[in-house]
Amino acid sequence: MASVTYDLLDESFFTKSSYVYHLHIVFADDACSYLIYDEEQLLAYRSYDLGQQNRALFSWKDELQTLMHQDKMLQLVFKSVKIFLLHSQFTFVPNELFEVQNTTSYLSKVAPNIESDLVNVESLVNGSLKNIFSLKIDLHQFTKKQYGNVLFSHSLSFLIENFKQDAKNDTKLYLNFHQKQIQIVLFKEGDFHFANNFTFQTSADIAYYMMLVINQFQLNPEVVKIVLSGHIEKNTEAYNTIIKYVRNVSFLDYSVKKAKNRIFQEVPNHLFANIL
Repeated sequence: MASVTYDLLDESFFTKSSYVYHLHIVFADDACSYLIYDEEQLLAYRSYDLGQQNRALFSWKDELQTLMHQDKMLQLVFKSVKIFLLHSQFTFVPNELFEVQNTTSYLSKVAPNIESDLVNVESLVNGSLKNIFSLKIDLHQFTKKQYGNVLFSHSLSFLIENFKQDAKNDTKLYLNFHQKQIQIVLFKEGDFHFANNFTFQTSADIAYYMMLVINQFQLNPEVVKIVLSGHIEKNTEAYNTIIKYVRNVSFLDYSVKKAKNRIFQEVPNHLFANIL
């Protein structure tokens, strides 16, 4: 059984009104988070540690189906559903080099079984970049049967667009946390330069990946702005390790365009940067 790591439920949540609610899900190999909201406010947020599964035997479709048996809220009928996939089977291609007839071949090195998957393409950074990513057919079919019309996006695409608004003309290195995944995004003087997903086990791994990007792009650790979001807080092992290596660290000043009533007021906005 998956273990709950975050559990927020507003007292105004009403099961029989779910048809006017929106559901967003972030899905990774080791974790799943979901957010339910209506036109006015946040209603529910839960995050699960899914453990280490053998993906050759246990697919994301199986994982979601098992989770739905555990969590009845995921079985409700929603007005809209969007799923953000946090995986490494993606690649970026500059728009001027993108050729639609080669869409599948772009993924061949990062998704060896791409012929049996669906391929999605998203335009990013004012249309200058394509993110090409895979989608498992069984997950697509299961969610379509369960929810109807489901929109799929890659988690990094969503983060890049969010961080672009924050970076403006500045140089910032963004670290977004989701369970044991860290997503690192770099903007230099407002221009997008880098994004990738990394899996970590210890806080030393986090420092290693952060410094790898800092060194690769010749950033000054004494000066570069590090912006944190997602599943990270002050005075945690991860946070305390990061501030040993860099000086300018802050949490994302993220605007949640929905009311945060009651229990949600206790939670910082940066938690929702990758899901809303």
